[in-house]
Amino acid sequence: MNMLKDSFHKIMKKSTALAVLFVVIGITISLSVTVSAQQSFSIPVWIKNNAKWWSEGQIEDSDFVKGIQYLIDNNILHVGTSKDDQDIRNYAVTLQKENDKLQSDNQNLQNQLQQDDEQLQQLQSQSAQSQQYSNTLEEQLKQAQAKINTQQSQAMTVISSGTVNWYFSDSKGYRYHWSIPVHTYDLSVIFNVLASGAIPTYNLKLSDGGTVSTYDYRELAKLLSEKREFSSVVDTLYDNAGSDDQFIYEVWHMVAELTTYSKDITSTNLLPYEVLTRGEGDCKDKAILIADLLRSSSHTSNWDIHLVIMDDKNPTNPQTVNHMIVSVDTGQQQYLIEPTTTPDVNGLNFWKGTITGWNVPF
Repeated sequence: MNMLKDSFHKIMKKSTALAVLFVVIGITISLSVTVSAQQSFSIPVWIKNNAKWWSEGQIEDSDFVKGIQYLIDNNILHVGTSKDDQDIRNYAVTLQKENDKLQSDNQNLQNQLQQDDEQLQQLQSQSAQSQQYSNTLEEQLKQAQAKINTQQSQAMTVISSGTVNWYFSDSKGYRYHWSIPVHTYDLSVIFNVLASGAIPTYNLKLSDGGTVSTYDYRELAKLLSEKREFSSVVDTLYDNAGSDDQFIYEVWHMVAELTTYSKDITSTNLLPYEVLTRGEGDCKDKAILIADLLRSSSHTSNWDIHLVIMDDKNPTNPQTVNHMIVSVDTGQQQYLIEPTTTPDVNGLNFWKGTITGWNVPF
């Protein structure tokens, strides 16, 4: 049994030695310089014996290696780099260089991308700030424009450069302006003061048989009819209104915006543009202003326009005279205009039904 084991081990060792030799030779050949097919080699017998003896354990490993070394020294086996291996190595070096370059380029691109990203963030921040500033400017512009629009839409009287100017807007947004020289205005006021003292009074009979004294406004109406100051502007107002009804409303609306109600009827008689310049007047002053504006249009020559002297506490049965309104008959419709209402209260709808009073043609 032991003899079989020894034989088995010897065979295995020999097989192993041969295998190692073949592997070494195979590796060596694979690494050796290419040799032409006509070149042949003869391995010495003692090399073969060394292999046999080494596999049988009769010689040391160092002796076996000496045989291998002999083959190398005598150029039977070549250990070195083949041309193909060198080409591969050169190609590998080239690839490595290219790879290094690509990595360097990639790193540069990443650095550039990071810089670009930082610049983009800065630009976005600047853009956000610019947008915020733009929004602020836009809001300020809107506020300024709203202020301008408000100022432009407001009714106002401006005395500038020797001229009295009146500005107002109608309910549709149309803007109007007219003016007279200051010296003309002053002379008219002086004349009016003198003329007012010459306006006579007369007595009105009441329903109870009594009488009440008042100015004869027929003389004032005649005085105003000699010169209409507002004709050109009022005709434009009529054209923009588009209808008789709208025109009458716009005239009342203009007076309501330009003037405020101050007090009840007084002995002072103001010219229409005096009321506009002062920005206030009593019911008589504002009623005369409305009547004069309506009569100043070339489109109203066939209208019946009257000042109505009345008792506002007893409109159907007057006990005295303390108020004045305007009556307008266009031939199509009749209007009773209350001159003292504010712009938010339509003066054309203030009086309803029948009014008993004294009409003064205008």
